[in-house]
Amino acid sequence: VCAENHAPAVALNSVGFNVARAIGPALGGLVIAVTSSGVAFLMNAVSFFGVIFILYRWKRLEPDSRQAEHVFESMGAGLRYVRATPLVHCVLIRTGAFSVAASSLLALLPLIARNCELGATGYGLLLGSFGLGALAGAGLLPRLKAFYSVDGVVAAAIVIFALMTFAAGRAHAARARGAAEGS
Repeated sequence: VCAENHAPAVALNSVGFNVARAIGPALGGLVIAVTSSGVAFLMNAVSFFGVIFILYRWKRLEPDSRQAEHVFESMGAGLRYVRATPLVHCVLIRTGAFSVAASSLLALLPLIARNCELGATGYGLLLGSFGLGALAGAGLLPRLKAFYSVDGVVAAAIVIFALMTFAAGRAHAARARGAAEGS
């Protein structure tokens, strides 16, 4: 893997996940609204058959017996690569630290949606907003990197996420306080 291809590869992988995260809740909510949750689960199960079919029909190349590794040897090689490559080290540490902190907001979104009386549609919109925001960030990243360092972009993104998390908490608290005063 070339060093100049590393950042675009990570961004492309992230875009794939975030497209699913942006579009998936909207499509799932639409299916549930038009039919039922059972149909949504059935559609999800059926979608796996396509993947299984493709994997079954895939023409695999025979591995070169001189280069064949066992799974644990390959995992060890990957861990050695990560340990010896500072760029990958930094990406994994940043991603891990941010993901642990950001997952708390994602875990609390159902409570925010329920307490703010947003319903399932509102919850789907909240989840979709995460995906769309990540896609917008991936689209802006090349332009931002032309003007700012990677560290500057990451720091700014973390501050913006923290501010939006704070705003979500304050909106939730204000809604709860307004409901308590109205009772």
